[in-house]
Amino acid sequence: MIGAFDSNDEWKLKSITVDYTPTTPVPLPAGGLLLMGGLGALVIARKFQKA
Repeated sequence: MIGAFDSNDEWKLKSITVDYTPTTPVPLPAGGLLLMGGLGALVIARKFQKA
């Protein structure tokens, strides 16, 4: 809540309320496959670059 407390209209913060609801993480099974595929592509590109 925000409000004026004095006759000089000085605005001050009266209170803060925080609502926190924990969430469960979303699994990403494809993330591992994408990482392995990307690393494999880099290895193959490096082999062709040397040749």
